[in-house]
Amino acid sequence: MKNIFAVFLLCLCVVAHASEQKKLSVSHKHAQEFFQNPQYSSPKIDPSGRRVSFFEHDKNGDKKLSLLDLDSNNMQVVYIDKLDRVKSYDWIDQDTMVLTVRYQEHSQSLYKFDFIYSDGLLKEVKQKLILDNAYLLDPLSNLQDKIAIAYYSVGERYPNIYKIDLSAKNTSSQLGGKKKLNRLAPDADSWLFNSNGQLKVMQAIKEGKNIVWYKEPKKGRWVEIWNKTKDTRFKPVLFLEDKNQLLVLNNHDKNFIELTKFNLADKTFGETVFKVEGRDIDNVVRNQQRDNILYASYTENGIVRQKYFTDLGSFIKKHLNKNLNARDFWVVDKSIDNSTVLALKTNSRQAGVYYLFESDRVQLSILTETKPWMSKFQLGKSERITSTSSDGLEIESFLTLPANSKESKPPLIVVPHGGPVNVRSSREFNMQTQYLASLGYAVLHPNYRGSAGYGKEFKEAAKQQWGKLIEDDIDSATQAVIDSNLVDANRICIYGASYGGYSALISAIRRPDIYKCAASYVGVTDINLMLENDFRSLGEGNLQWIKTYYGDHRKQQADLLQRSPVYLAKQLKQPVFLAHSLRDDVVDIEHYYRMKSELAKAGNPATTLFLEKEEHGFKYLESYEQLYSSLDAFFRKSLELPQPTVLRK
Repeated sequence: MKNIFAVFLLCLCVVAHASEQKKLSVSHKHAQEFFQNPQYSSPKIDPSGRRVSFFEHDKNGDKKLSLLDLDSNNMQVVYIDKLDRVKSYDWIDQDTMVLTVRYQEHSQSLYKFDFIYSDGLLKEVKQKLILDNAYLLDPLSNLQDKIAIAYYSVGERYPNIYKIDLSAKNTSSQLGGKKKLNRLAPDADSWLFNSNGQLKVMQAIKEGKNIVWYKEPKKGRWVEIWNKTKDTRFKPVLFLEDKNQLLVLNNHDKNFIELTKFNLADKTFGETVFKVEGRDIDNVVRNQQRDNILYASYTENGIVRQKYFTDLGSFIKKHLNKNLNARDFWVVDKSIDNSTVLALKTNSRQAGVYYLFESDRVQLSILTETKPWMSKFQLGKSERITSTSSDGLEIESFLTLPANSKESKPPLIVVPHGGPVNVRSSREFNMQTQYLASLGYAVLHPNYRGSAGYGKEFKEAAKQQWGKLIEDDIDSATQAVIDSNLVDANRICIYGASYGGYSALISAIRRPDIYKCAASYVGVTDINLMLENDFRSLGEGNLQWIKTYYGDHRKQQADLLQRSPVYLAKQLKQPVFLAHSLRDDVVDIEHYYRMKSELAKAGNPATTLFLEKEEHGFKYLESYEQLYSSLDAFFRKSLELPQPTVLRK
């Protein structure tokens, strides 16, 4: 197979100055080499199927929007984004693209790019500002030069929806009260168009309620068709014009999310179109024409799978499955006529390889790897394990063992995910996991109760279980790994972020016999403090959901104190690592300061790290480098491990 991008591949390795390298630890230098932006990202095929667009990331941090012509193999840069302001882009037709550009945190603009070609070569790119304070909703592929946008007027919380003609000279003249598609409609935060570009359905999550409206075709009125608590999933994904039906993802009166028909006339559910035994359907992707479902995705044994509904399904089965000989790939994009398909192959040890299939040539080509430098490291393979929690609930987890480690039984790092509800871990490629595995650690990701994808009952089993059954689930997964005799039972640490940080601290308090150290990044340490902050900032409907799942701090204060690590600091005898971000607006930095202070008072001062530029998570590569090299140093000191050796091929 031919590597189309081979001559363009650039080494993006982060190389520090020689004098600086001497000051860095092995794990920090490894982190610099390991944590890099993908070489290529966000590839898309133009409607004709003859050009591929993508972001190219260079070693200077610039992001370049480039075009590859499949007929000539000619690649050209069309825009250089030095400040990482371009957040997304979409093809409107084979010569037109719309970009969403963000200038400030809450300010974004739409730009139109027109490509002018001569003799098959790109000669000119014409840029034009469409609108400020707007973003693209739908490219409306069936309508020439038309797009659907959301536009924010000054001071308005919810956007106005418009259909914009890109060929018009004056875009702003197309705005106005009478031209609003959501005129005289309730405020909403998601919208669904039919294949003719008509706005048919709106949805909003308000005050703990999931509300959906439908526009009647004759009277033009917006009619409420759904109003339930947000715990019940009801997400319209496709409007079936000829049948006056919607396809919806829902778990109404059932445990798992299914793809079902919904009759608009009498507001009743029809036949089930697709379901997966024992699993939720995660998402649905429509085709470009908006008249059919391209595929539905779900997670099976920790791997994302797709069920295709159009002719593309048999096309994939015949060609891609045969040629790639693997299930671990999915269609990223395609031309309207299916003549060109872009597929991504990935697994726990493969960051991703893009393949291009051209049906007219019956040719499958490797387009590019997303992170080619990963091939130099020994990466760990992830496997599924199951355990039984204290109340009999089955817990699915994923264990990654280091490849060719010198340790016959490696140390184990247990990593509970954040959330805790509606989030999950998987067996997909994970940079942080593989960084630890390449340094010789085994890594365990438990999907405790409340994790997404396992049904309504599994989610509801997490209600008010902070520091209780959730941690029992994590302990059961850890014990299952210990019983497997694959890791060193005397060298186990637990680390997490957000709820995972809370879980790490409370787990170390509950089970000092298992966990020899605990590390928390932006972790909750005081449940009452978290709930009090939520009480001040959230509306009554959302507060009710918080009370149901996390607890009512005004009625259960004493109980919540007994499950908050900051008040139990004297019980924490193991080494503790605390890290936080200055700009975190989810978990107040007070959690960090209080825990740090209480540990110091208890005679067990924490190892600390403060990330001044970060928020609740990561935006900067140097943050990954700082945090994970610091974690490695902390784990090695706590577990009395030798100096790190990077596992390379």
